[in-house]
Amino acid sequence: MKCPHCQGNHPDTAKFCPVTGLTLEFSAADTQPTAVGRSRLPFGLLIGLGLLLLAGGAFLIWRPLPVSKTPTPAATITVPAVTVPTSLPLLPAATDVSIPLPLNPTVTPQVSAATPTPWPTNTPDFIASPTPSSGTPWPACPGAYDSRLRKGGFATVSLDPPQANNVRSGAGVNQQWVGKIQPGELVEIVDGPRCVAGWVWWKIESQETDVTGWTSEGDEEDYWLVPVK
Repeated sequence: MKCPHCQGNHPDTAKFCPVTGLTLEFSAADTQPTAVGRSRLPFGLLIGLGLLLLAGGAFLIWRPLPVSKTPTPAATITVPAVTVPTSLPLLPAATDVSIPLPLNPTVTPQVSAATPTPWPTNTPDFIASPTPSSGTPWPACPGAYDSRLRKGGFATVSLDPPQANNVRSGAGVNQQWVGKIQPGELVEIVDGPRCVAGWVWWKIESQETDVTGWTSEGDEEDYWLVPVK
């Protein structure tokens, strides 16, 4: 017998199709041939057509909607126009300041007349002698050592150091030399004092010889005439 499921021929005693596993039940009409002599469509073909129809319906249902291709207008950003000057302003030109200078400047030297410092002269400064008294020192000459002698008094030549005193015709070492008075010799002070070159000069008369003239009382270190009370 011909199977209505797989269209194969199976034994007449078979109850199930060995291909599809379906029950083989035939009606009287199924066992008779058709009038036109054609058999029915295979059952498997029908199933295939059904699956094809289901797939086409599913494709139509789940097909994605068409996307609009209309472009979205882009956002417009307005940038303010910047005006760039084509030329820069010119700076004022520097003013050339010219200071005229003399080509041959005349320099007048300022020459100050220097006042020369006079050298000490032998011209004595006259100072009045005080009343004769004891040998108390007193300022006989400005800037010189103090004097211990007085006009009208007496003195001897110092023994320390034991040196003779030069006697001159006037006050000062440039005056003419007239003699000497020896250490310990007694003299009388007859005039003075005179101030020459920082020394105190007295005019003396020797009481032992005839020597008369001017001699210095000493220097900045020693007294050469010692007063006698």
